[in-house]
Amino acid sequence: GLPYISNIQDIIRFYYNEKKILISQNSEFAKNMIETEFPVVLAVDTNLEITEPKVFDYIKSQNSLVSVYSNDYLELRDENIGLKGSKTLVKKAYKNQTTRDTLIANTQDGILEILSSLGLEVKNEN
Repeated sequence: GLPYISNIQDIIRFYYNEKKILISQNSEFAKNMIETEFPVVLAVDTNLEITEPKVFDYIKSQNSLVSVYSNDYLELRDENIGLKGSKTLVKKAYKNQTTRDTLIANTQDGILEILSSLGLEVKNEN
């Protein structure tokens, strides 16, 4: 399959002749710089709101006690735990169908046109 990169913030550099692109991507904890070759699927979320973790919450999580309970403590019978012991009954399974607007470009000019239509600044370096 094609490489897929989501949460694109900006196109930093577009290397037209080398068929490469340098992009910036937001994640929860960092801003990543990614260089990749074409073809690639880029996802831009215009409603994306990234929030930074609060320092106090981070420190609190580092000092939190995490209790781990094993079956030695719980003393459950082996036949009642794990997949064999699961009381789950699946009556019907289905695949969720997601629909969204999709833009497809098969040429480098088409890619430039889509990026421009999304309001991303494109620097064509020949």
